[in-house]
Amino acid sequence: MPVLGGLDSLAYVAQHHGVRRVVIATKKLAPDVVRAIQVFAEAHHLELLELDIRVRPVRTNGDGKPASGPVAAEAVGVRSIARVAAGAS
Repeated sequence: MPVLGGLDSLAYVAQHHGVRRVVIATKKLAPDVVRAIQVFAEAHHLELLELDIRVRPVRTNGDGKPASGPVAAEAVGVRSIARVAAGAS
């Protein structure tokens, strides 16, 4: 997934590069900034996603096979925080 710009260039990038999705890749945005991005995405029919990366231990029982039992955290994933484009894939 190419990175085409940050918040300051969102409108330009969306217009000039045919953007269909915006991915927020930081947890450091203030709530009002996230809301502004949501409003922009809704107004321009863009899907808004948040990158969610988690780390978990790799557990084996010494023979290369996964050990049984619970794992401390979930696997890497991407979850939608706002589905704003009806029918978008």
